[in-house]
Amino acid sequence: MRRGARLFARALAPARAIIMLCLCFFTLQCFGAQQSPALAAPSSTTQQIEKQRSTNQKPAPSKQATPTKKNDTQPATGTQQNKPRTTPASTQVRATPQAKAETTASAATSPKALNAVQGLQAEFNALAGDAQRASLRHNWLNFETRIKAILERYPNQPEAMLLAARTREELAVRARTTQDWREAAQRYDAFATKHNKHTRAAEARLKQATLLSRVPHGLDDAKRTLRLLQRDYPQSKQATQAVALLKDLEAQPPQTTPDKETAPKKERGKEAQESKTASPEEKAGKTADKAGRTGEKPSRTKDKATNTNQKGTLAQQLGLTVRTIMLDPGHGGKDPGTTANTIQESLFTMQMAKKVSAALEAQGFTVILTRANDSYISLQDRPLMANAQKADLFISLHANANANPAIQGLETYYLDTAKSKDAALAAARENGIDVGGVSDLQFILSDLTGNSKRNESHKLASMVQKEILKRAASGKQAMVDNGVRSAPFYVLMGAKMPAILVEFGYVTNTDDAASLRSDRFLQLQAAGLADAVSAYKRAVEK
Repeated sequence: MRRGARLFARALAPARAIIMLCLCFFTLQCFGAQQSPALAAPSSTTQQIEKQRSTNQKPAPSKQATPTKKNDTQPATGTQQNKPRTTPASTQVRATPQAKAETTASAATSPKALNAVQGLQAEFNALAGDAQRASLRHNWLNFETRIKAILERYPNQPEAMLLAARTREELAVRARTTQDWREAAQRYDAFATKHNKHTRAAEARLKQATLLSRVPHGLDDAKRTLRLLQRDYPQSKQATQAVALLKDLEAQPPQTTPDKETAPKKERGKEAQESKTASPEEKAGKTADKAGRTGEKPSRTKDKATNTNQKGTLAQQLGLTVRTIMLDPGHGGKDPGTTANTIQESLFTMQMAKKVSAALEAQGFTVILTRANDSYISLQDRPLMANAQKADLFISLHANANANPAIQGLETYYLDTAKSKDAALAAARENGIDVGGVSDLQFILSDLTGNSKRNESHKLASMVQKEILKRAASGKQAMVDNGVRSAPFYVLMGAKMPAILVEFGYVTNTDDAASLRSDRFLQLQAAGLADAVSAYKRAVEK
């Protein structure tokens, strides 16, 4: 029995070996399919085989580097050693440009950056539309701080750079300081240089040139900017505007000084002093002017004849006449002016302008108004309107205000530096700046000693002050005479004709306010102003 069993086992041995080989082959096939995640969990036998396989085939990194690079782009048909090195290498290459992109221009144009700037633009519009808040310098400076924070987070963000330039321009319009004009121009230049393909780059260049033209000795820079605009953006509408503006700037006469040989002895000391304080631009202009001369010295006889003809006023020398009067009702629209005792300045000045206009037309004058309704016109545009209409006189109408309600009376101003604290306060209020800002205007106006229209403006202001008081007294409406004063009013700057500003009374004073609400009193003041213009006309044309 036992012997038969042994014989049977020996007979089955080859079959058993074959069966074991088949089982091993089947196991290996299952292991190959196990690498797909769709297969079920491997059996315990398969796990043991896989563990043994991974232990036996653990590669040395130095030996497997070359085949990994060779096979990382091909299907896994060979050994399994090539696959683990492919994923880390590709991930590392793609991470570098993504990190750099977050800190470059793509971040500046991201939705977060655009949303932040759009929020500031809405606040900018609100600030510019609020006359009271916009008149205070610190409000604009605080707003600039917020723009700076956006630019620190998103460097060179185009809309933020443009908003920063517009903000300083708005401040410059109100403060009229040389520093603000230059800073605004520099910001527009930075925007147009950094974003020269931007849709508003040409507009920024035109703004830059316009601002530079208002800066003392900035005409040359303004002309260069306009030529740059024409070169870089020849098809833009700003290029057409640049042609006209450049023509106007080229037409402006250069500043010249008398020649040494022909200048009177008394003026030579003044000329020497001016040459010490002259800017490089002025010195260059003088050098060019001398280089273009023929070298012939004018005869002293001719010089004496010229001096002999310089008699009388400038108006008489030029044969000026007075026919067209530009009346400027102060404030208007979003700028109501001062308000007290139920009087709003912008409405009062409009009412007064209509009465003065009727009185002047009754005496044969042509009258033009800067505004015919309650609309807003910037201070710098008002005298430009008078220039465009070729007006002979420019008269701006206002009502005054003071923190001290006891202050009252009539004042008439002409353009010059302020000689008193009250004049500086009046200029600051009408200009929409603090009193400190007036000092910058004083510096600018210190160079206007040769301004030909100043004496004529002073003469007209004196006549207006006298005739209004005279008319008021005749109607038993006595007024306090605060006299003729000078101050740096923005609204008078740039006018090419005699220009004055009349403060008809203080709305903060109860007596003046009661008179300013009286239609009869306003008629007397309007008649007095018209009488003064007629008297000035007779003096000029005689």
